[in-house]
Formats: sequence, structure tokens, C-alpha cells
Amino acid sequence: MRTRHRIPNVFNISMVDVLCCALGCVILLWMVSFKIARKRAERVGDTSQQLAAAEQREQALADRLKASEAQVEEAARREADYQARMAALERRAADTADARDAALSWLADLAARNDAAEKALARQSADARALEKKLKEAQGRIVLLETQLRDRGALAGENARRADDLAKKLEGAMALLKQLRAEADRVPGLRDDLKSARGSLAAERALADKLQAEVEKRLRELAEADRALKAARLAARGLELKLAGRDKELAAARADLESLFLNLGSELSRRQQELADAGQALGRMRDENKALRAEVGRARAAAENRFAGIELTGRRVVFLVDMSGSMELVDQKTEAPNKWRGVRETLAQIMKSLPDLQKFQVIVFSEKATYLLGRPDEWIDYEGTKSIAAVVRGLAAIKPTGGTNMYAALEAAFRYRPRGLDTIYLLSDGLPNAGEGLTAEQQELKETERAEILGKHIRRTLQADWNRPGRGGERVRINAVGFFFESPDVGAFLWALARENDGSFVGMSKP
Repeated sequence: MRTRHRIPNVFNISMVDVLCCALGCVILLWMVSFKIARKRAERVGDTSQQLAAAEQREQALADRLKASEAQVEEAARREADYQARMAALERRAADTADARDAALSWLADLAARNDAAEKALARQSADARALEKKLKEAQGRIVLLETQLRDRGALAGENARRADDLAKKLEGAMALLKQLRAEADRVPGLRDDLKSARGSLAAERALADKLQAEVEKRLRELAEADRALKAARLAARGLELKLAGRDKELAAARADLESLFLNLGSELSRRQQELADAGQALGRMRDENKALRAEVGRARAAAENRFAGIELTGRRVVFLVDMSGSMELVDQKTEAPNKWRGVRETLAQIMKSLPDLQKFQVIVFSEKATYLLGRPDEWIDYEGTKSIAAVVRGLAAIKPTGGTNMYAALEAAFRYRPRGLDTIYLLSDGLPNAGEGLTAEQQELKETERAEILGKHIRRTLQADWNRPGRGGERVRINAVGFFFESPDVGAFLWALARENDGSFVGMSKP
């Protein structure tokens, strides 16, 4: 029997069936990949927009920093100018001080000259008083001499009368002598009488000559006294005129001195006012420089401590910190021992980066909301590193556990809106899975479905009630920070929550 070889049938109906199944699988895989790629493209677009916005904000901060540096340079230049002006004013003050010293020296010299003039005037006054005293003494002597002269005149008159009487007696005696001579021969005893009469006549003549000499001496003394009196009167008149001239000079010197003092006082007042004005201007410039430096310091601190991706604003801020059990997990099966510490560090960095923070409150939440530092419904004053350290210590003492009741946290935060709340910072890693917003039937749904319903309920409540615009149109800004979540739905929820409430969202990657 002959062996026959059967031709193999490669393409049959079974092969067609296999090819159709393979083509269907390829088409299915292509459609799934296309859907995933489209979602990723959408996320990439959103991330690109966020990145572009972040770059714009960073560029704005850089421009502000450059402007601040320019202001600092301008302030430094202005300070240098003012220091130069201050140096000029100080030089002018030194010149004024030198002029004042010269004026004071001149015044001292003038005062010394005035003292010397007053001393000379005093000496001249003493001399005048001595001359007046001598004048009075001379006048007294003159009066005495006049009295004596009158007495001597009377005595001279008496002596003259006596001399006349004696002359008459002498004539009578001569006549008698002639008679006696005629009778001498006749009477010898008359010779003795004649001798005695001659002796008496000689004595009377000697007395008359002596009286005449005394009268002439007294007349000479009277003439000398009169001349001395006239000279004393002339000297006194000259002293009076000289004293009047010295009085005028002294009055003029005093007037010049008073005028000089007034001018010097007005000049000193003007210079002091200029110095005071310059000091005030320098103080204002120093205050401006100090303010500019503080502003630049704040800008630099904000630039150094800024938290990337979020516009750090807020004066009265509430920080909402998720402390559910997932805050220590990467996923349900993987622990993340550094995640909770990263949350603490992130919150500390945000607080340190806020340039205008004045009052704050920290609310931690899992299945319910509590106040980390106590004092519910009250603001806590921000005290820099002291407040940050207290918050970090409080969070370090917490063990994350339980579910995520984000509704209760936001409800507690918005109780501060009537007290001036302007910004909320939400730190979380998951979707809400507990709290208000579910019906009894919805409680039996899967966790992802419940999370979607609860997230929509929170967003509607924010728009319609909690964060509804006020009379001025202002709303509370909500910024969200997500921590290395695995589900893209978490990022989408936090991003939508922040965007709908005028805030920003940033996702923290794994350490």
C-alpha cells in the first residue's frame, strides 16, 4: 500500500476565530490605553496649568524681590545722601560753634575791657571825689582866709588909724619937738621926754610895717587860693565832661553788647532749629530705611521660606490637619513612618512662611474634629517660633487613627468666619469617608462611592452656606496640601475644593 502525505490545512475556521479574538483583544487594549492616556493628558494639562501659575507667582515674587532690592539700594543711596547732608550740617554746627566761641571770646574781651573801663571810671570817680573833697577843703580855707583877711583888714584899718593917729601924734610931737627945741634951751628936762617919744614912735612904725607885710602876705595867699579854686573848678568840669563821655561810651558798649547777644541768640536759635530740622529729617529717613529694610527682610524671608505652589496669605488662619489612620500609611498594606513627621514639618513651614499671620487656630480631625491647642471658638495670638513649637509638640503627641470626617472639620473652621477668618489650610491625604451627607441606603455603598458622595456634599455646602460670598463679595480662601496619595481621585477632589474657594492645591511627593 502506498503511503500518502496529507497536506496540512493551516488556515481554517478555528484560526479565523483565534484571529478575531486576538483582534478584539487588541482593540479593547487600545481603547483602554486611549482612555487612560486621555485621563493622563487631562491631568498633565491641569498640572501644567498649575505649574505655569506657580511659575508666574514665582516670577512675580522674583520681580517683587528685585523691586525690594532696588528700593533697598535707593534707600541706601538716600541714606548716604542724608549722611552727607548730616556731615555738612555737623560741619556747619562746628563752624557755628567756632563762631560762637569767637563771639564768646570777643564778649569776654569786651567784658574785660568793660571791667577795666569801669575800674578806670571808678578810679576817676574816686579822683573826682578826692578833688571835690580838696575843692571843698580849699573853699573852706578860702572862707577861712577871707575871714582872716577881713579880720586882718579890720586890724590893718585899725593899725592904719593907729598909724594916722601916730602920724598925727608924730606931727604933733614934731611940732612939740620944735617947740621943745625952742624951749630946750630953756627947759633941759625936755630932752629926756623927746628921747622917749622918739623910741615910742620907732616902735609904732615897726609895728605898722609888720602889719603891712602880714596884710600883703595874706593877700598873696588869697590870690593863690583863688587861682587853685579856679583850677580845681576847671579840673572838676573836665572830670565831669570826661565822666559824661565815659558814661556815653559805657552806654554804647552796653547797647552793642546787648545787640550782639540778641544777634548771637537769634543765630544760635536758627542754627539749633536747623540742626533740629536736620535731626528730624534724618530720623524720618532712618525710619523709612528701617521700614524698607524690614520689608525687604520680610520679602527675603518669604522668598526663602515660601511654600511652593501656594500663595501664602492670611492674617486670621485656621489650619485643618487630617489625623486619620492613613496619615501613617502609603497604602492599606504599606506603612510610612515618616509621613506624619512630614505633615508636622509642612505645617511648621507654612506657618513660618506666612508674612502677615496674626491669629490662628489648629483643628485636627479624624472621625471628629478637636482643637489641638484648646480654646475652642477663640483665636490664638501668633508669636512666631513659640507658636510653631507648640503646634509641632501638639502634633507629635498624636497617634493618627480612625476615618476622615472632613465635613466636621470644615464646619468647625467656618465658625470663625464671623470673627474675621480669611484663610484655611487643609492638610490631608485622602477622600472624606465619614460624616454628614449619606442616607441610610448610601451607608452600605463601597468606600469609593461614599467618598464621592461625601466630597460632593462638602463642596455644595461650601458654595451654598459656609463660604457663600458676603456683602462685600469676599470669601474665605481654602488652600489644600495633599500627601503622597495613590489614588488620583484624592488629588482631583482637593484640587477642585481649593479652586472653587479661591485657593491653591499642591501635592507632596513621597520622601
